Amino acid sequence: MSFTDRAKLIALAIVHVFETSKPLGDYAALVVLDDGAGISYGINQFTHRSGSLLAVVKRYIALGGQAALPSLEHFLPQLESKSQTVINALGHNDELKIGLKKAGATPEMHQAQQQIMTEKYLQPALDACEGSHFTLPLSLAVIYDSINHGSFARIRDRVTVDRSHFTTDIDFEKAWVTAYCAERLSWLSGARGSLKNTVYRPQTFLDLIKADNWDLGLPINVRLGGGRVRIGDSLFNNSTAEPAAQPAPDSSSKIESEHLDPPAEALPETAPPPIVQPKTTQETTAGDGKIVTETTTKGDAPDVPATQVSQNGPLAKWLFSGGVLTSLATSVWAFITSNTSVVAIAVVCITVLIIVLIFRGAITDAIRMQTAADPDKKNVS
Repeated sequence: MSFTDRAKLIALAIVHVFETSKPLGDYAALVVLDDGAGISYGINQFTHRSGSLLAVVKRYIALGGQAALPSLEHFLPQLESKSQTVINALGHNDELKIGLKKAGATPEMHQAQQQIMTEKYLQPALDACEGSHFTLPLSLAVIYDSINHGSFARIRDRVTVDRSHFTTDIDFEKAWVTAYCAERLSWLSGARGSLKNTVYRPQTFLDLIKADNWDLGLPINVRLGGGRVRIGDSLFNNSTAEPAAQPAPDSSSKIESEHLDPPAEALPETAPPPIVQPKTTQETTAGDGKIVTETTTKGDAPDVPATQVSQNGPLAKWLFSGGVLTSLATSVWAFITSNTSVVAIAVVCITVLIIVLIFRGAITDAIRMQTAADPDKKNVS
């Protein structure tokens, strides 16, 4: 089952409120984050450090945008740099910031942001829902927000809900999404810095779950800092026309992938599934909802570097294949229980301990692969 245009638009509007305080988003919104991510810009707050800001600017130029074109082209090499010195310098560069704000008023920039938003955030969320057989609009909103905000993969892999305990897919979906939101709220509550201030995001979804509003029926009150923003039917009734996002032009430029998880160890992020250009492009604009309060409260960028849960390297795959890990453990236990020599048992135990310490990463991965319903963790179950 595919999601309706209405469901997608409401999910986008909720996240637009989180990011810019406006249900339709603000294409020219620009802040400089104090967490090292640098400039954060547009309807999804694309950032320098993640590479998403560079992708938006490149797409704007490819679409023929002319406003502030010389300035934006001039800063492309700096935007390609992930050096913290360069990121900080551009965060204080008025020429670049003024150029971005000026371009934010143009149809080409609206189109560029819609395309990058779809490729980096919306389409992966749709793919995750499809892979997990999730069909409820609230589930899409939760996953889309997490991919946009960051750390979806990290929190996803902490949630353990056994599908076999549920008689229907819908019951499982509701249980999993509820557990995910609770886990995300707990994680954000214990986070440091500005990330902790974004607990209103899972709180909003838990409010909707408590109200049994899985279909995202309007109106919806979205938490934002100390206030709320109301999304009502005016989102559709007072729509204003915007140019529909067109398929991305062919380009040899590589658009860097967004990192989804903050680092806990010095491990590389698992590459996300290849992003496929969507078959149809969803128009995301409509009439503005009623703004109850305005705030500039902002959370962590959606680009914080990621934690790889499993390396799934050759050694781990060998240990996993054919029950090798289980066989080795069984053999060691059989030796210990059948041998009466204390010295021999001690030598074996010490040897096993040393091997485990040396290859603990591969062994841990093999255990994960052996116990997971989905070894590659592409879906939630």
